[in-house]
Amino acid sequence: MKMKSKEFRKLSKAEQRAYKSAGGKVALSTGEKIFVAFVVIGGVGWLFDRHPAEKNNAETEQEVTAKTIKTAETNCMLDATHHIKIADSFKRTSEYLTTPMTDKSGYVVTFKFTAKNALGVDMPKQSICKTDNNGKVIKSSFI
Repeated sequence: MKMKSKEFRKLSKAEQRAYKSAGGKVALSTGEKIFVAFVVIGGVGWLFDRHPAEKNNAETEQEVTAKTIKTAETNCMLDATHHIKIADSFKRTSEYLTTPMTDKSGYVVTFKFTAKNALGVDMPKQSICKTDNNGKVIKSSFI
């Protein structure tokens, strides 16, 4: 014996208990079935979407490190352009080589570039630049 959910709710509490104890079944309406499906799918999605805090912290730490390295490289390039005679002639000829300092206090950024001197001759140079952990230039030298 099956009764629709709407009819079952119209019964009193005592009649509902008696109907259930007699082995009666209640059929859910289409709207109730859809609602239950959304709740179940949402709950399962929520369980699979949770990430451990360690994984999120590791990703954030990697992003911060990558951003700091990029800032250090950019600041070293800007420092090199400020120290040459003709800033428009600056042309980087190699990739950045960025390594952390042994005491973890910053980064050493090395790259090669060419720039024109006061006579207009292209001169190859190499920049070695030390930065702090925030990417701010501490010391730079050109070879």
